[in-house]
Amino acid sequence: MRKLGTSKPSLFFLMFIIWIVNCFLVCNQNTSGGKTVLLLLISLYYLIGFSFLGKREKLYKEFHGPAYYLFWVVCLIKYFVMPLSLCFSQSFDTIGPSVTDSSFNMAVILIMYEMICIIFLRVLFLKYYIPIKKEYAYREGIRSGNSRVILVFGFIVFLGIALSFVPNFNIIPKNLFVLAEDFERQEISVSYGMVVIWWKYIFFLSTFSFLYYMYKRSSNRLFYYLSVLLIFFFLGLITGTSRWAILFFLLLSLYLCSKMYGSRVRKIIIPISLVSLVTIISITLYKFSWAFQYSENIYIDFFQVLMGQLQSYFSGPNLVAQALEMENNPMFAHRITFSTFLNDFLGSIPSVAGSVDQTDRINYYFNRYLFDWYSDQTSQIIPMTAVGAIYFNMLFSPVFTVLFTWLGFVFEFKGMSDSRIYVKFIFLYAAFWCVLAICFCPQIIWGNLIGFVFPIFIIYKFLMVKYRCHELS
Repeated sequence: MRKLGTSKPSLFFLMFIIWIVNCFLVCNQNTSGGKTVLLLLISLYYLIGFSFLGKREKLYKEFHGPAYYLFWVVCLIKYFVMPLSLCFSQSFDTIGPSVTDSSFNMAVILIMYEMICIIFLRVLFLKYYIPIKKEYAYREGIRSGNSRVILVFGFIVFLGIALSFVPNFNIIPKNLFVLAEDFERQEISVSYGMVVIWWKYIFFLSTFSFLYYMYKRSSNRLFYYLSVLLIFFFLGLITGTSRWAILFFLLLSLYLCSKMYGSRVRKIIIPISLVSLVTIISITLYKFSWAFQYSENIYIDFFQVLMGQLQSYFSGPNLVAQALEMENNPMFAHRITFSTFLNDFLGSIPSVAGSVDQTDRINYYFNRYLFDWYSDQTSQIIPMTAVGAIYFNMLFSPVFTVLFTWLGFVFEFKGMSDSRIYVKFIFLYAAFWCVLAICFCPQIIWGNLIGFVFPIFIIYKFLMVKYRCHELS
């Protein structure tokens, strides 16, 4: 897979031409001077920094996995596509209070600072981490495990049957792939809800491992087709309001299939992608149904809403500026304390979340600032770099971005270095969340790590000890 702006000089040159053309176009418009100049600088710094980084990446191609490519695509969108689109459209505002030019410009500077830190972080990772661990990394193929994987599979199936008799667990949703019009989140406790999620993923991984084990023993293509059906079925099981969960599962399942079954996986990419696309569109229509209530052309309005949400999805400068101004707002300044910092992390731990004040978390305050103190809206995500600036200061604004991005690189390295299905899935899933730190806030990434990745990993370790299955896929 090519990385735009880094694979070949011709691609870099093409992107530079796009940047030059955009400069000429915005110069002929009634532009907002300083804002446009700084945004153009972000995209220029991206071209310079990531093209330099791309030359170093060529030396480490064997360590590039799906999380790595996702990281490059997201960086391309945030640091190149989004700034140029804002310059061209001259539409800088998002939902919530308008910001001053000085706050917006400071936000752009912090985003450039964040990008520079990420580039140096990747250089350090390539220079120091990989050479030390290189002899343990990159194993071709995936283990099929041994016969004890059958015991694990049988235990998980039996557990699912037992859980299906427990009220409010709803292991199989009423609507597969498409949300019902009256969809509402299940009103169940956090612990019960998390157990359902854990079981679903453990069921998928244990079944996936079992089918691959049987395929390797018999070379019967039936088990390959059953693996494909399992992916379709699981896409239905995780139908909800998280498009990221569907995207991550799609990327990981196709990646694992390619390692397990080889080139024949190409035949299933289109149908699985189409089903996933329908599911994601269904969820998106549900999330933005408020924008289509009085729409004359729902398709045009649908894409307009998506384009307008570009800053919201990728932590744009206006959101960073709003977060900075929230910190100085008298209504919020005294509320954001050290307890808020603790609650951001403690409030995501399933066994502790019930005793934590969920209204004393920074993303909660950010949504109250954007909408209204009495609003129940929680859709907006406070940018990661803004959280660092609020809790510490401007100098350390990228601290959370650097921490989680580094963890993402490490998780992917560990996932690529292991040949077991379970380990690859868990570590690469964690890597997906972490390398997208530039789009999320600490609360979201930490919540997925502590609420999903770590428990699944612990359960995996328990199963290995329980069945003494050191070759468990």
